[in-house]
Amino acid sequence: MTNQESKALTREAIKIGLVQLMQTQSFDEITVSSILKRAGVSRSGFYRNYPSKEAVLQEVAENFYTHISSYFLDIVKSKHDTERYVTLFRSLKEQPDMVQMFLAGEQKNSYLKISNTYVEEHYSHLPMEQQYCVIALWRGVREITIRWLENGMVEPPEVMGALITTLFNFDAVPLD
Repeated sequence: MTNQESKALTREAIKIGLVQLMQTQSFDEITVSSILKRAGVSRSGFYRNYPSKEAVLQEVAENFYTHISSYFLDIVKSKHDTERYVTLFRSLKEQPDMVQMFLAGEQKNSYLKISNTYVEEHYSHLPMEQQYCVIALWRGVREITIRWLENGMVEPPEVMGALITTLFNFDAVPLD
């Protein structure tokens, strides 16, 4: 195993350890020592990869938010496509650990900040009127998704995909 592969495995073990601990504890209750124990990583291995537990959380959150945001960007680019929404909701339903972490108040607030920046970076080249349309669509979809997650993901992904498609007319957003 190369040094790079070893480092990647260590980082992944640390991130998985943190997410697992967040299933039963608040982030403030989690210590670097508890992450080390859960991940099976040495203290020096931890600090070679991350300066703090906050940095681990930030990376986990950014990866999750980038993954979710990419669905939105694909949806906007393809305009009116229910199946992309269904895929988004299925993906969330298949990641209960990440959803649980996401629903914690601190992480949800981070998500709002990161997701706004992500969308704005990808659409800053558009005229301002089109940027407003993209932001309105993004925030509407985001808020519906958050409510669905908070309500326990009861409705099937197919129902949510159809609902979102019905609510938002992507033809009104000229992205060409």
